[in-house]
Amino acid sequence: MKFSTTALFLSFTSLLILILGRNILPEGFFYDSWTNIWAVPVASFLFIYLKQILKILIQIKICFFTTLGFVLYEFTQKILPWTTFDIKDIYASFIGFSLTVIIILIAYLLRKHIESQETRNFIN
Repeated sequence: MKFSTTALFLSFTSLLILILGRNILPEGFFYDSWTNIWAVPVASFLFIYLKQILKILIQIKICFFTTLGFVLYEFTQKILPWTTFDIKDIYASFIGFSLTVIIILIAYLLRKHIESQETRNFIN
């Protein structure tokens, strides 16, 4: 699997787990914000996958601007009469940003490890 495909798979798997888990979780702080937590990884990895971006700094920038978009969207809900502003959604977006960066870093380290193994096997 390519790096971005692996990250996309992890993101959708996590989203599925949370959707299933929400049905059995008690109401709590982020009960209504699960979608914001996982919207950042899904949107970020979808863009990374479609554009086949492998540079880690560009991936983190994409993740940052995706998060910024969700936060700005939440603030626009404050002025629109038919929507509801919720500060927990902003916190959830930042949690999603953190999770996305962690997944990007883990996938980057795994890719570097695999590349070093392939180089070592090629030399031997």
